[in-house]
Amino acid sequence: MGLLDLFVAALVPVLKVLLLTAVGSLLAIDRIGILGEDARKHLNSVVFFVFNPSLVASSLAESMTFKSMVML
Repeated sequence: MGLLDLFVAALVPVLKVLLLTAVGSLLAIDRIGILGEDARKHLNSVVFFVFNPSLVASSLAESMTFKSMVML
């Protein structure tokens, strides 16, 4: 695996996050008017209380094994 392949493999997840951030920011701009004030507030709550804990749990599920649980 060459240096370019490693760079591309590391860059793809970052670009996905940046793309989602750009789309979310575009939807939240007042001039475009797709999401209102209440919709932004509710989506913020959903992201904070649902998606953030699920992201943490999925990261823990990948790294935790039975051996590491016994070691704890």
